[in-house]
Amino acid sequence: MTPDYNTTRDLYAQIDDRFVQIDPLGAWGAPCRKMDTIAKDITITFGPSSGTRLNVTIPKRFFNLGPYPGKPGFCQAVFSNPLEPVINDDGRGVWVIGSPLLKNYYTAWNGLDLKIGFAQTCH
Repeated sequence: MTPDYNTTRDLYAQIDDRFVQIDPLGAWGAPCRKMDTIAKDITITFGPSSGTRLNVTIPKRFFNLGPYPGKPGFCQAVFSNPLEPVINDDGRGVWVIGSPLLKNYYTAWNGLDLKIGFAQTCH
């Protein structure tokens, strides 16, 4: 999930103009017959602007979440937006990552220091 509507809209606008918000709760999608053609690998960079950074990728095969209930002909795309912006204490938007990204990596979680580590899976 992205931090807000504008971030989601801008992200999809960079991919293809056929992506639209498909429900008032923040789901986005595109015509199912076009989804697999217009979907892209999406790389996200984690880390501070100066220091160690990590690029992780959501492969295009996980971009399409499938047909959206109640919206014939439309499939849901991987990014959605919250109803209200999600902002942390220093004013930056908060992204919520889930299985479309995490299932491509081994992860190590440090709950005390609020850190996560990534390693690529072997194929």
